[in-house]
Amino acid sequence: MLEIKSLPNFQYLTLDSALDNLADKDLVTDLLLLLHERLKDDWVAFNQFFYEDKLNQANGLMHSIKGIVPMFSDNDTTIQIKQLEEGLRMAGKSADVVMLHLKLDARMQALISELNQWHALFEKSSSTKF
Repeated sequence: MLEIKSLPNFQYLTLDSALDNLADKDLVTDLLLLLHERLKDDWVAFNQFFYEDKLNQANGLMHSIKGIVPMFSDNDTTIQIKQLEEGLRMAGKSADVVMLHLKLDARMQALISELNQWHALFEKSSSTKF
């Protein structure tokens, strides 16, 4: 059985708070599996839209990312997601928004890496529960 206590101390992936907020281990597991399946591709697509100046599509994806990632991320990542979404909506691709994106990109890459670590441990576990 995969227990939170036995997991590495993740910096960006906050499983304890997800369990506290959702209070359902099966739901947390299901959402983590969905997040693992989608986040990397969604972030790659967001970056592509952002760099191709397809800001409506980028903002739409950021809105979707904002819908699930904060349940599992640290406060600073959550704040930066919200700031980038708002910045895109209000200022387009201004210099400030580009800086927000660069800061968030590093955090998202780290979060995706930690999510991959969790998934590898999950796959090795004999149980599908925490």
